Amino acid sequence: MEARKITVAIIDDYTPLRNRLCAFLEKMGMAVLFQADNGEDGLQKIAASGQQPDVCLLDTSMPVMDGFATAETLHDKYPNLKILAYSVSNDVHSIIKMFQCGADGYAIKGEEPDDLKQAIELLYSGGCYFSDGVQKVMLDYFRKQERSY
Repeated sequence: MEARKITVAIIDDYTPLRNRLCAFLEKMGMAVLFQADNGEDGLQKIAASGQQPDVCLLDTSMPVMDGFATAETLHDKYPNLKILAYSVSNDVHSIIKMFQCGADGYAIKGEEPDDLKQAIELLYSGGCYFSDGVQKVMLDYFRKQERSY
């Protein structure tokens, strides 16, 4: 009996990247349910399909409905859906805001493709994910915070 494939939705406004991600994820044995170019489109596609993906790969900066509003809506409507922010934005405020909006992980675009596969698998199995770049940003942020203990 074949193991169940992890289902993924890709919401990103850059079509060439979405297509490359789709090909990569399918090559890694995952099933891409749909691609969308903004959060509003993604929410409509989930509702229309009647099938919730296991993991949503979500850009932070998009027209119409950005990743922050999308993450918040996805988190509220589909609490079992795992959200992986996938962005070029590696500033501390974007990272923190995505987690406040319901993201379960954050990966920086351009890092190793195998890291993306690992991130999706980790979220699917109930974990959370911080790419190396995100870990460095957050570690620096927390080290600069005033100690209150």
